[in-house]
Amino acid sequence: MMTRKVKEQMGTSLKKMARKMVRKMAIRRKAEIIPDMTTMMTSVITVHQMQVAMTFLQEWSKNLIKKLIPRKRMGIPSKEKRKKLEDGESEEPAKPRALHRTHSIFMRSLPPFINKQEIVNLCKEYEGFVRVAFSLQDQHRFLRRCWVTFNRDVNIKDICWKLNKIRLRDSELNPVVNRDLTRRVRAVSGISQHASCARNDLRNIARLIVHLDAKWKLWENVKAKGEEEGGDKEVKENPWLKNISDYLVDETSAEEEELLGANGEKKTEESEKEEDSAAVAITRDDELIKVLDRLLYYLRIVHSVDYYNASEYFCEDEMPNRCGIVHARGPIPPNMLTKKNIDEFQKKIQSETCAHPQLQGETERRRGKKNLVLRTRKQRLRSLLLQTLKSWRKTNGCAR
Repeated sequence: MMTRKVKEQMGTSLKKMARKMVRKMAIRRKAEIIPDMTTMMTSVITVHQMQVAMTFLQEWSKNLIKKLIPRKRMGIPSKEKRKKLEDGESEEPAKPRALHRTHSIFMRSLPPFINKQEIVNLCKEYEGFVRVAFSLQDQHRFLRRCWVTFNRDVNIKDICWKLNKIRLRDSELNPVVNRDLTRRVRAVSGISQHASCARNDLRNIARLIVHLDAKWKLWENVKAKGEEEGGDKEVKENPWLKNISDYLVDETSAEEEELLGANGEKKTEESEKEEDSAAVAITRDDELIKVLDRLLYYLRIVHSVDYYNASEYFCEDEMPNRCGIVHARGPIPPNMLTKKNIDEFQKKIQSETCAHPQLQGETERRRGKKNLVLRTRKQRLRSLLLQTLKSWRKTNGCAR
């Protein structure tokens, strides 16, 4: 856009040039001098001379605009940019790729004799291949699910169609295109924002982190380095659990209840039923929730455990969406809740976390519960032996 100054300069200069041109034409034609542009249309000048004058004025005004207005404002690239464009270099800097956004193909049921390396070698031939993820074996059918991840810029439907035509060890792969996640963050009940519920969750999460850190021996290397270098003893523990005991201890008015004595006891016994049905306002402790969120992130990212969903995601680093789904606390419910509702919510979370296989651990083994991994291995060996026996009988023509 032209500024006001530029427009005024152009107007005055155009007027001057028009007057000069008209004077020259008038002298040649021996006519009177035309002072203004308004009388030019009704003058003695012919149509051809008028066209010549207008073309000259147009070219002259273009040159004037180029001098007055900078090249950047006109959108004309400079010499350096022209060279880059001629060489094929892009004018704008390259934007970083969204590495978390991928395409994937899902194979519902792969037989046990097809291993992971065979799928990798098969899919490696296609452009944009990233990784392959296998699920745990089904205990009953010994079939596994498979996810093959590709880059976002490939034609995933074309690759899926090509894989549909391929048979691996005389078995069909039956691949389908895996859809993107609809909701990455999913909400649980807003009762979890209550201070007592948050404190109870913090206890469970701290216990779970201690157990998982000990299982995978995360802080043992740090402990050994600290002992060699003669460092502090604090290195031996997980720094994320430092000073957490300040938020785990409950506070009660025990002295006040003791001084009230029998009257206080009578009041509590009479009001037990009333308290269960009485409405409770949800109180939120921001400091406590800040510590809780930090440990929830640690549990979700390091150990792939979604606490509020009470589930552990196996082999998540090989899946198409790393850290795909997270369950978080929902908004505080608008209606008033009773103490019974809060207690039921706490019991439900407690039962789900205690039923988690990581927390059951060695106690169930001591009670005599069979290990599922050993059981599946034995069943797999048995099925393989039966298959080999059947094939040997067919080849040798033996009866059963």
